[in-house]
Amino acid sequence: MTFAKQILLLGVTLALVGCTSQREVSLSEVLQQLEVQDVTDAFASPDKPDTPSFPMTALEATAAGASTGDSEDQSTIQPDSVLKISVAEESGLNGSYQVNKLGAISLGYIGPVILFNMTEQEAVQKIQDILRGRGGFNSATVGVKIHRASYDQCKVLGVVGSAGVIKLGPGDFVTLNNALVRAGGIKGAASSVRVRVVREGMKSPVWQSLPGEVYTFITEDGKVRVPNVTLRNNDIAYVFTYVPPRARHARAVRGRGRWVLVLGEVNQEGFYQFTKDERFTMMNLYFKMGGLPQFANDKSVEVIRRDGEGYEEKFKVNVRDILSDGDPDKDFDLEPGDRIIVKERRLTLF
Repeated sequence: MTFAKQILLLGVTLALVGCTSQREVSLSEVLQQLEVQDVTDAFASPDKPDTPSFPMTALEATAAGASTGDSEDQSTIQPDSVLKISVAEESGLNGSYQVNKLGAISLGYIGPVILFNMTEQEAVQKIQDILRGRGGFNSATVGVKIHRASYDQCKVLGVVGSAGVIKLGPGDFVTLNNALVRAGGIKGAASSVRVRVVREGMKSPVWQSLPGEVYTFITEDGKVRVPNVTLRNNDIAYVFTYVPPRARHARAVRGRGRWVLVLGEVNQEGFYQFTKDERFTMMNLYFKMGGLPQFANDKSVEVIRRDGEGYEEKFKVNVRDILSDGDPDKDFDLEPGDRIIVKERRLTLF
């Protein structure tokens, strides 16, 4: 991070305080504040032209090259989209811009502009407002065209050959059968696995707690068949080994199947296996994962545990405290089948 951006982030953080009471904000809130601050100086280039001044025109001035009136094209701006933007009053801002993971572009010396999930016309209005406000333009005639729509995506996780993201065409879908083929197929016998589909699960860091559709790969007459299900943008298909509750409890008692599922703000989501000679604890899991990312909330890691009757219990574990001096008495014992959820750290401002 450059010095200018460090100063900018500090200024934004201070601006968020606003009162003497304690307040928590997420990192995404801080990033969004960057857009509404006057960051012209921080992003200015040495050869930044003087701010143009033109007579005020009506707000409904149409964007050059943009469609007017009702449109059948409801495409929206998403991460990885490529936009073509024109500003009639400032040719230096004309060009192609790629949307980053936050759904924002860096509009030259104007700085970041968040356009996530907007249509072309909504983006035109947003950029016009920012140019008149932050940029000091008296008038702004803006054109926005989605030159390349971003790819939609779904995710296949669990006991498959190659878990991960599957890219789709914009607005497209994929059958569960094809998604599993692209993920390397399922591991194990079809009779021993199930698949749980969570619609738009990729939008939630705790998708495993959301309602889902569970399907089997065996028909009522005992034949193997992939369920006739389609996956669309942001859906998650989670393939898991199905063990009846009593059998699962007996397995845990015998000390076999020493694995946990880790999700959320971690370096690599997925299953982590422990051998019979490894200590089955939170501290060992931390090192097995290679630590946690910078913005992971290591003071409140959630462990979800299901008992032999299918009831779930939640625990909050302070991993930072466990690692502070390595005291084994502070460590948290894991159990087979535990789900570990690591959430994003929140900033506490005073």
